[in-house]
Amino acid sequence: MTSTTISRSLIATLLLTGVGATAASAEQPSSLKEWQAAADKSISKAMSVPSLTNRHGIKGYAQFTVTVNREGDVIGSAQTIRAGNNGLNNSALRAVHRANFPALPDSYTAEQLTFTLNMDYRSSEGFAGKRRFRKGNVSSTEISSGN
Repeated sequence: MTSTTISRSLIATLLLTGVGATAASAEQPSSLKEWQAAADKSISKAMSVPSLTNRHGIKGYAQFTVTVNREGDVIGSAQTIRAGNNGLNNSALRAVHRANFPALPDSYTAEQLTFTLNMDYRSSEGFAGKRRFRKGNVSSTEISSGN
């Protein structure tokens, strides 16, 4: 038996015995406020600044209305504010679908959640030349349950 086979067997055993489920549930947010903080981190991590827009110092702000299901999968999105640059718009759209939104907390009873997603892209002169800045956040005042 190779080490790869042993690892796969061990993973399968852990999943069947529920050990993997325990680790996953420990990371699940227990409130919408915790979910929002985890979603903010996820979208910021998924965002990237296209190198051409960064070199030219192009800034942009994009906004989406996003709906996720209980598992955190994006089931609908619409761009409500365009970034003003095709490269940034395309990057923002990719980030929405690449983000790993967390599962909705058990305390949230609806089957889906619709929220406003803000995405800020900018470049700045730094000590090492142009630096890329990006920040995404879920607007807490715009969180609503979907029906």
